[in-house]
Amino acid sequence: MRRACLLLSLFVLSHAGAEEDAYITGEKLLETCKAPPASFTESMCFFYLSSVTENWHGRSRLGDADAAPNFCVPANVTGSELRDAAVSYLEAHPGMLRLPASEQVISAFRLAFPCD
Repeated sequence: MRRACLLLSLFVLSHAGAEEDAYITGEKLLETCKAPPASFTESMCFFYLSSVTENWHGRSRLGDADAAPNFCVPANVTGSELRDAAVSYLEAHPGMLRLPASEQVISAFRLAFPCD
């Protein structure tokens, strides 16, 4: 199920226009995450953030040295809290909005959910 959500979110967000880059930008993610509550677009934000988190920690658990657990999201954190952390970071770093969203999400979560 998680894999299907990841594939769906990557497909929808990355194929919004033929002229867009091959990756999701911070700008596109910010637009997606600021969608009206309970909308399909807002759901795509939650799917994307969850997918980045799962991928990062999955790679870490499999021994990928480049994916050391640099952030620790508590089990009780809600999707809204993940979204708020990402949106706050993206809004605070407007000069980075053209960069890949996944890198910015990781940076946002490192600040919002540091490991103790």
